[in-house]
Amino acid sequence: MNRIVEIRKVNLADANDDEEVLVIASWCQSFLCKFKGLMLQKSLQPAHGVLLVERQMSSRLQVSIHMLFMRFSIAVIWLDANGTVVDTCLAEPWRLSYIPQESAQYVLETTPDILGNLQTGDKVTWQFVE
Repeated sequence: MNRIVEIRKVNLADANDDEEVLVIASWCQSFLCKFKGLMLQKSLQPAHGVLLVERQMSSRLQVSIHMLFMRFSIAVIWLDANGTVVDTCLAEPWRLSYIPQESAQYVLETTPDILGNLQTGDKVTWQFVE
């Protein structure tokens, strides 16, 4: 079953007021799904991506990614268990690895334009779409 989530940035001035949907992402928790990520896709629709989910807070190495067999650049946003952005980067095709500066539990892989909307310390939320 392919579960879809909406990723939103929390407006810290009013924690009950979520901003617009930033990304529509596939929830990716299995080993195979996380290993594949966006690999071998020809392109990615704007504001779409995958949210790679570790079962518990992990080391930096467990949430590292590779860009082998990728055809395009992506934004990578690492989130802790509370949805706080701990690191971001623009990942280029065919790079061996990207490792976050801090431990994370979630990795959002999406289109590069998101990097202008999220930075370290921002908080995001997600909800499943029916």
